[in-house]
Order: sequence, then C-alpha cells, then structure tokens
Amino acid sequence: VEKYGAELEPSDTLEDFPGLNGAYLRLPWALIEPEEGHFLWESLDTPAQRWIDQGLQVSFRISALEPWMYKATPQWVFDAGAKGFDAEGWVYEPDYDDPIYLEKVEHFVKAMAERYDGSPHVAFVDIGHMGMWGEGHSVATTPKHGHEWTIETQKRIIDIYCRCFKKTQLCVLWRTFPAGRTLSDHRICLLQRGDPAR
Repeated sequence: VEKYGAELEPSDTLEDFPGLNGAYLRLPWALIEPEEGHFLWESLDTPAQRWIDQGLQVSFRISALEPWMYKATPQWVFDAGAKGFDAEGWVYEPDYDDPIYLEKVEHFVKAMAERYDGSPHVAFVDIGHMGMWGEGHSVATTPKHGHEWTIETQKRIIDIYCRCFKKTQLCVLWRTFPAGRTLSDHRICLLQRGDPAR
C-alpha cells in the first residue's frame, strides 16, 4: 500500500487485500500528546475504527522520530529540559537516555495503557519511543549528529512498556548493527506479558 496507507480514503478498509486480518498503525508522539497531559487519542482511534467495525483487530506503535517531521517528540518534552540532537537540520532526535525524556515517556505509556491495555480490539502494542520510526535504531541519524545508544537504552524503554501493559501483548522490532552500521538482523521478538526485559 503506497506510503504505508497514509493516503487511504476514510472509507477504505482494504477488504480486497488478500489475507487481511488486522491493521497496523504508526503515529508520532507529537500528534497524540501535543501538550503535556492533553491526549488526542482520536488520532489513533478514528483510523482504527474502520477495521474494528469490520471485526478486525488493530496494532500500533508510537514513534519519537520520523523522517518526515523535524520533531516527532513533542516540543514540551524538550521545553521541560530533555536533551536531544539535531541531525543536520533534518530531524531532532531525543536523547533516549535522558531522565526527563524517560519520565515523560513513562507518563505517556501509562496513559496509553489505561486506555488500551486489555482492549479486545488491540492485537498487540509495538514498543516504540526509540529510534527512527520507533524501530530502536539510529542508523540514519548517528552519522549526522555523532551520538548512538546501547542495548541498555532500549531495555529501559522496553521495561517502561512492560511496567504499564499487563494484559495486551507487547512486541518489539529488534535490529542489530555491526561495525559500519549495515543492517544484519531484522526480526520481531515477542515479550511475555508483564515480564521486564532481560
């Protein structure tokens, strides 16, 4: 589907797509929580409803970095003191180790879990909030700003989600990059509900 379905008509449920059994949505955090504590859940709920009405489930990921917007993390997170890195004017990447950033992520994920954890309409929640598209990597941005993160950083983000979601299945996109930052592995790992990352 062209541009990951971003240009679908509101009435298009993709019923003619072979084997469709659900829909996956990815949205930037800045669109869902433009002001601290003010959530625009309809940004997620409205597009999801077209598949829910067809008896299907949805899955979703919230990202903190998108290539099509300078700040996918809300500006108020940085105004609160969270640090970040400018990637040569292209995108502004949060410092995923920053304690203020992690605190704000946890507040958001807790609110998201209060709304969606255990919903029969949600197949799984994909752990985001780190890396390009929420995929946990900075292969495109690290060469521009010079900062990179370790697996320990990703585990902290995973643990936030595991603390908040107790019923709905969580999954995470796992990528490893050897020296030279060439993609070597691309697989999805499912986490047991409620288990902290090991």
